[in-house]
Amino acid sequence: MTSPMTQKRVSKEERRNQLSRLKESVKAD
Repeated sequence: MTSPMTQKRVSKEERRNQLSRLKESVKAD
């Protein structure tokens, strides 16, 4: 099992990835 700290960091990275993905989709539009 992953520790809460790692999970938190992962969620943080995921959020950043989602943000960049959103920007990319906006650019595509």
